[in-house]
Amino acid sequence: MILLEGFFRLPIYRYPEKIYYKKESMFYEKSLKDLRHKNKGHWDQYWRNLSKNEKLRWKILWSWPRWHINNIIGYIIIGYDGGDCIVGDIWLKRKYLPRDYKDKIQYRLHSNLQDTEVSPNHVMHYCNEIDKIKTDIKQNFAIISTIDTLLKNGISWLNQLNSNFFVDTELLKYRYMDFTKIIKSDYRN
Repeated sequence: MILLEGFFRLPIYRYPEKIYYKKESMFYEKSLKDLRHKNKGHWDQYWRNLSKNEKLRWKILWSWPRWHINNIIGYIIIGYDGGDCIVGDIWLKRKYLPRDYKDKIQYRLHSNLQDTEVSPNHVMHYCNEIDKIKTDIKQNFAIISTIDTLLKNGISWLNQLNSNFFVDTELLKYRYMDFTKIIKSDYRN
């Protein structure tokens, strides 16, 4: 698949936001329980004497980074091929692919994933072409309809891989974008 121009990139999250913060809360409670167990008697007295601000500092100390930053494991990239096809790709961190997926994966870096946008220690691997759909690129409604189909198919493929993976399609209000202007502004047209 050749994706010449990307319209946008949506993050793929390891967990939905509620599950992520539930896991964080469970981690916090387990950490307190472990401290109580290690410091029998002393910890409970210490904890009771802490002010609300000091207890809040403990919680902050054990807090995880924000969900929308810390939980990204890949991207769905939607764009076009320079002709009349709208295309979609899925890029994931290797560790989130099943071990038996080795034979299918193509190891290459995506040229649109710049170092400033994706940390070098979070290398993404091209893992799946969602589809390449011929579309009337002069009609914005047709492009948006095709993008909806690509996202639906991509999310379905991700859910087969792992049902916890989550893509927030409402994150970007792409339905209000004029893709025909983006295509016209491309230097190849």
